[in-house]
Amino acid sequence: MTAISTGLRDGHSAHSRSPTRAITDSDFNSEFTSLCAVASSVRASASVGISSLAISAEDVARDVLIKCGGLGHVPRSLTAQVDLCQQSLGRVASRRRLVPERLLLARRASSLQAAVLRQLDEGIAVTLHRGLHCLGMERPGGKHFGLYSDALGAGTQSLLAAATISAFDLHHLVPRLLDPEMVANAVVLSRVVTLPGAPRNSVSRMLGAVFSWLRSHSPVELLFSYNNPNLGFQGTIYKATNWRLVGFEEKLEDLLLDGEYLSRREALARFGTTSVALLYAMLGPRMRLLPQPKQPLEIYRYELYDKTSHALGPQ
Repeated sequence: MTAISTGLRDGHSAHSRSPTRAITDSDFNSEFTSLCAVASSVRASASVGISSLAISAEDVARDVLIKCGGLGHVPRSLTAQVDLCQQSLGRVASRRRLVPERLLLARRASSLQAAVLRQLDEGIAVTLHRGLHCLGMERPGGKHFGLYSDALGAGTQSLLAAATISAFDLHHLVPRLLDPEMVANAVVLSRVVTLPGAPRNSVSRMLGAVFSWLRSHSPVELLFSYNNPNLGFQGTIYKATNWRLVGFEEKLEDLLLDGEYLSRREALARFGTTSVALLYAMLGPRMRLLPQPKQPLEIYRYELYDKTSHALGPQ
């Protein structure tokens, strides 16, 4: 499953060069691979009720990483990792059950030849965000798209992947990475999810179609998005669709509320503040501040009208 993490980054600073990294990319890759192996073992021994939900080892491992503060903060003890993976498997399964079976277990085409892009109902998009995105947190209010395929060869459409485009809210990137006058024509790719069994390259095909739609139906010229290597993401989809890595951003510590991820955007909406001190004062032991992530966020930009930076064409 591909998922991309983005969000409100108040108080972070954007840099044109990467800050010094605590450990190497190779160390991160090795740690993530090892954690996925533990998650795979835990998943294989799970009950039939959980194993039927199409949960991958990567899904479980990323939930562990979110709850620990990212790569570099996972306990080294195998016993501790197994326990964390068991807890995460239960959480991911609970979220996955939010997705209707007709979407989750639909038979999907093996080819993208007949794939089409359609605007997606916000109710479905929010359900997919909660049930399939690694953060389990929705991004309502944007423009939602779904890539559909004729799965049975008889007009029956199945959803392969979904993306949400949100209004530009990354004002801390101005003017370092974006001229103020360009903000009106910039948006944020805030969510991407892939449904179980979708063909390879579904997301790149979908993004190419989204770019075409934006060119034809909007004044948008720039898209921004984040890649979070602390969760084992390597920015593969950005590289495959010719986004440009334009900067890095120190990542603030993540928050947990009642054991679940709480974004600063959600904290602001629900409690009127992103101040950790004020949140602790209001919520007490219900809130937990996780360790400082080891890696900075990667900031990607896509230019819709740059001839040297275009999405993959139809496949």
